[in-house]
Amino acid sequence: MARTAQRLAIIGAITASIIGYLYHAPNSDGIAQMSRVRGLTATMKIVHVIGTVAELFGISDRVAVVRKFSSFARHAKDKKDDAGLAIEDTFIENIPVRIARPLNNNGNLPAIVFFHGGAFYMGSVDTHNSITSYLAREANAVVISVDYRLAPEYPFPAGVDDCYTVTKYVLDHGDSQKLRIDQNRVAIAGDSAAFEGDQCRLCQRAENELNEVVNDLKRTGAWTKPILLSHFPLYRMNDEHCSRSSSSSSLKTTAQFPLLRERFDVLSQEATEHLLTTIQPRLAFSAHMHNYCYIQHNHTNNKLIPEWTIPSFSWKIRDDPSFMLMTITTNNQRVAHCSLPRETTVFWSYVIGAFLIIFYILFGGRRPYCLIVFCFLRKILKI
Repeated sequence: MARTAQRLAIIGAITASIIGYLYHAPNSDGIAQMSRVRGLTATMKIVHVIGTVAELFGISDRVAVVRKFSSFARHAKDKKDDAGLAIEDTFIENIPVRIARPLNNNGNLPAIVFFHGGAFYMGSVDTHNSITSYLAREANAVVISVDYRLAPEYPFPAGVDDCYTVTKYVLDHGDSQKLRIDQNRVAIAGDSAAFEGDQCRLCQRAENELNEVVNDLKRTGAWTKPILLSHFPLYRMNDEHCSRSSSSSSLKTTAQFPLLRERFDVLSQEATEHLLTTIQPRLAFSAHMHNYCYIQHNHTNNKLIPEWTIPSFSWKIRDDPSFMLMTITTNNQRVAHCSLPRETTVFWSYVIGAFLIIFYILFGGRRPYCLIVFCFLRKILKI
């Protein structure tokens, strides 16, 4: 009986450690639906492990495993997500889309064309259904989610072309009976995936509107300079001159800094010069790289324009996620970079904790093995 209880305790300790690790998510308190966030994080960890093991033993490709699990989202959809909405799966120019429309009989609502995440090789309108439904309900807008073609079956730029085709149709035929939207109030939104390059056709309209904003600033004589928010970082050759760059902490020589590709990793030199000259921002924030970087751009009259590339806040992307805190006023700013524990640190904390619990269950009260193990770990880890 005692031996059975001991085995059950050991199994319980291991199970509790695994659940604790999976349930641990690098997110701040107060986030809405935190249980769903933790559940999603745990699922992503499990799928990643299964995909890695399957690929290691030649059973299946990791991408195929991730896609298979993503397809389960179709069956796991919460019916409450679509409350108050009319959901229609249809086609626009032979491209599958999902249209979420508020049930208010308004035929002149604004529209949001949404491109789901997944780096253009995974994801679907089902995996992002809760997001698009939330946008439609809270913004009181018609959301058109594009189920674009995925790589590697359809190499780049097939997915981008699908997104462009649907967006152009919405802008040109918004008043049709099929859409019934206000063509003058159309926004483009997305998650995770980004267009390659900074000269995509969809950006032309945004550039025209940007020029209008710049002209308005000049006419009104705004007394504070704007802040530039850009998905892609401004042009830089590599991360050599980044201050406290998390991507280059282990790099020692200039040759070890990988070159960044224009129109892929960073904006082109021409686009960067155009933005800095036209907008003349006092500071800039960018993303896309998942690495933290602080750099200063030397612009006209030797004026330095600081840029912060925002790091990844997810263990899915990197082992050492971090975040930024900032306070911005009309003429000053204060920015701080804050690191989170590494995922490997959290993982080994649970492993060591389970190991010590098992030792205590097996030998506690009879031999001082726990004390011996603790002293050994303390010496190794220097704590």
